[in-house]
Amino acid sequence: MNPSDFKFNECIPEKYISLYNILTVNINNNYVHKHYVHKHYVHKHFTKIKDVDMKILIYLHNYDLINICITCKYFLSLCRDNIFWMNKVLQRYSNLGTVEQIRNDFLGNAIWRDYYFWLVNLEFIDPNTVYLDAVYHEKLDIIKLITPGVHYNIIIQGYNKASKDKKKHITDAILEVVDFPLLKMI
Repeated sequence: MNPSDFKFNECIPEKYISLYNILTVNINNNYVHKHYVHKHYVHKHFTKIKDVDMKILIYLHNYDLINICITCKYFLSLCRDNIFWMNKVLQRYSNLGTVEQIRNDFLGNAIWRDYYFWLVNLEFIDPNTVYLDAVYHEKLDIIKLITPGVHYNIIIQGYNKASKDKKKHITDAILEVVDFPLLKMI
């Protein structure tokens, strides 16, 4: 359960794996050129100012990012930028905290792109299983993300399995994202 060495699970849609592969392998210019479509149409909706265009791209769904990334070298370079993926994490997973909190508490040795895809990958696994594993490994970022979709019995089960020294951190992470009065009384 480490973002720096994750592997996609078998349930994740192929489109996510395709996007990740496009971003991580060296694509030669012929490939981009072959898929370079509607140059003027695409560019008239973007400013060609890197920071502004990144802000626009952040709101695209991952499926749309696949298509835009292979449109031209400019978009591919935006999609490969680590700052873009940092902002994508903050936009999609805002309950994890600030950049500094995520970097200090969760990111580890991973780069933002890999951390983003690691988080996306978790969405395609049974939340109860992910939650119990996260409690066991004290992965507070996963606990914060997954707890709202976990049945209350599983929350208590995970809490009870946690070691005494981990219970305070786990309780705080759970209570940040769900109102669970019973846990406050334990």
